[in-house]
Amino acid sequence: MVQTPQLHAMLRVIKSFASPQRQLVASILSSLTLLLAASIAKAEVIPFEALGYERSVILRGVNPELAVGVPHPPGGINPNTSFVRLRLEPSPQLDPEATVRLLINGEIEQVIPVETLLENPIVTLPLPSLPPETQFINLEIQPYLYISRNYCQDLPTGNLFLTVGNDSFFQINPLRQDQSILGFFRPFYSQVVLNVPADLTPEEASAALSLYSVLTYQFRDRRTSVLWQQGNTPAIAPQPPGAPAPQPSPTNQTTANQPLNPTQPPTTGQVFLRRGTEGADIQRSGANLEVRADMQAVQALLDLTTDPALVSEGLNVEEVTLPAEERLPLARSFRVLGFRDGPRRFFGTQTIDVPFNLAQLGGRPRNLIASIEATWTPIDRAQQERLNAQVYLNDTLVETYNLNETTQLRENLALPVSQLNANNNLSVVVAYVPSEGNCLVSPTEMTFQLHGNSYLSWDAYQDPTGDFSDLPYLFSRRDGQIVVDSSQPETLAAAAYLLGTVTRLARTPMVPEIVDARQVENWSNLPRQGDLPAWRLVVTPPEQADFSTPVRLDDRFEVYNPVNQERLLVVDPTENLGILQYFSHQDRPTLWLSWWGNQPQVAARLAASLAEPRTLLAAQLNGNVVSYTNSGGIQSWDLSRRTLQVDYPSDFNWPVFLRRYRIPLILLGLAIGAAIVWLVYRRLGQAPRPPATEPEISGEE
Repeated sequence: MVQTPQLHAMLRVIKSFASPQRQLVASILSSLTLLLAASIAKAEVIPFEALGYERSVILRGVNPELAVGVPHPPGGINPNTSFVRLRLEPSPQLDPEATVRLLINGEIEQVIPVETLLENPIVTLPLPSLPPETQFINLEIQPYLYISRNYCQDLPTGNLFLTVGNDSFFQINPLRQDQSILGFFRPFYSQVVLNVPADLTPEEASAALSLYSVLTYQFRDRRTSVLWQQGNTPAIAPQPPGAPAPQPSPTNQTTANQPLNPTQPPTTGQVFLRRGTEGADIQRSGANLEVRADMQAVQALLDLTTDPALVSEGLNVEEVTLPAEERLPLARSFRVLGFRDGPRRFFGTQTIDVPFNLAQLGGRPRNLIASIEATWTPIDRAQQERLNAQVYLNDTLVETYNLNETTQLRENLALPVSQLNANNNLSVVVAYVPSEGNCLVSPTEMTFQLHGNSYLSWDAYQDPTGDFSDLPYLFSRRDGQIVVDSSQPETLAAAAYLLGTVTRLARTPMVPEIVDARQVENWSNLPRQGDLPAWRLVVTPPEQADFSTPVRLDDRFEVYNPVNQERLLVVDPTENLGILQYFSHQDRPTLWLSWWGNQPQVAARLAASLAEPRTLLAAQLNGNVVSYTNSGGIQSWDLSRRTLQVDYPSDFNWPVFLRRYRIPLILLGLAIGAAIVWLVYRRLGQAPRPPATEPEISGEE
């Protein structure tokens, strides 16, 4: 317990009493102290934006639904100070008697008329006390919308909608603070800072980089920036976008024009890589976590769900055995991909999304098949009810189904693999059109369920495409290799951020081998053993490494469009340049982060920008080269398919010269040809002259 000055004063008062009185007062004050400790447990604010809702959510139709969940504190919550505050903005065309239901874990807590929301869209819903074994606090928003009570006429107007603001938030006040190691990873920090010593040994650098990857992995589904700070060197990171997290009050006096989230300082978790043998290997203290600079201590944090010892505040690690990376079958069920297969009840149109990425599939499939299983309630064809469904992959229509004559769907559907990206979405859009009589007063809901045992399957994997879309699956194994000069803080920071980038893309914690770049003598024969390493990250200046890369860094270069000869990027060695290139070296996928001049912080800033989860920049990369300059910012280039090409002005290149100056050369050729024709014509086109007559020579005989 924290020894506050008030507590010290109370202890002095207790000591002044006699023994019986002291015992009585001590018991009373102990109870008051426990109540005080519970009351000062720090409230946690979780905005919807931190849950992945980058924009406000628009619920369309008669009775759409939105479900949002946050973790439930192990010791329960204080219902007097825990609540969820929502911004619910209905369409102004809705009937004022339309309603919105708010449910917490399946129990209806509040029903709000649209008329009330049109006057003030801010709603505060107190959170009830839930059983201690509850894992999540699940909020459900269920509107029941109409304009004229004739739903068949209302739906085509497009005015049946309710907007849920992404500035909505939960405020969770636990009854007791969770001081366990596992509890450190539960809060929604705005950022987590990994603090490492200034002078790292190679073994400590390996543990530090692995710990950075583990932290990035544990916060992979949140918008939490993980920063790297070594010694007293300031952390290199992009400016955090957007306003800071909110610090609300539990009242419901917010007006319609008042900001929903008052300003609050950003919450920060601190992780320290600690040397020495004193204390526990892993120690939690509030928002601070200490981890010994030892690989086994780091590996104990790889999977927070398997080690029951992580529920304590401190842990000594004796031995950690990493689970073998199993080879999964060439199929993934929707449930394994994270799909929740509960029934959907709706009227009108319902969209069911199954998001997945190539890392989950283990590669880029060939001949991808979606085996879809669904069940729904029957429709009345005699009343002219209609039901149909469309299947989309990444907004491309794949197939349409007429569901009028049956109540089950079992279909194998070939998906267009050409539409696959690093992140994908398979959508099933179901449209229910009721009978004319069912459009009035109270419609009969359609119940539709897409089963979680539906699955994707394929027969083989495609070859890598040679661009950044390969990264989620080619870098999905833990045992990679990082080549870096660990004695330089800037290059080590760049390596950490680059490792965090591939960790977020591959959604896998990495335990890489570290190779000192200063000791590499033959870059064409980097250390390898069997099929290891599975991948490489290289962070060096261009004069230290020797690779066959898309862009040579020994001289000025230009990226241009060969069709119109437009120069898209012109970089001189005197400029600050950070550049990331993806290629294959020794038959291993390789990322090389480099820079020009004595400016490694430029490369570190590029890597930090790619690792930033709030911008999701790494997931949007195209091509195989990323450049960062002061003038052009961050740009990606596709130099693998000859749509763009690189020119080096110091090297005379006949094909480039002819393509770039073909129009002047053509004009010059035409001019020379015209001159030759004119000279020939002038020579041959003159009228012939009569032969000159010789004068007669007279003489005397």
